[in-house]
Amino acid sequence: MDRRPPSDDGRPGGGTPEGVIRGRTIATHDLETLRPAYGYDRVQAVFARINPEGAVMDGTAADVVPAPGRIHAARKGSWG
Repeated sequence: MDRRPPSDDGRPGGGTPEGVIRGRTIATHDLETLRPAYGYDRVQAVFARINPEGAVMDGTAADVVPAPGRIHAARKGSWG
């Protein structure tokens, strides 16, 4: 049994027809990709590698933190 909530058209699971892309995201694994990501017109959301401990990042927090801010200012989603 599908327990996902029905969509507006009554179909379970969100109602997105098969083969329809609802949004585009990119996952960045280096700072040089993350920095210009806010300007990618075809991308609606960016997954950034950033964490409070500063582990496994391509720079210091001071280097990495401004990039998600620019992504947010460009009205795109950002997760880190």
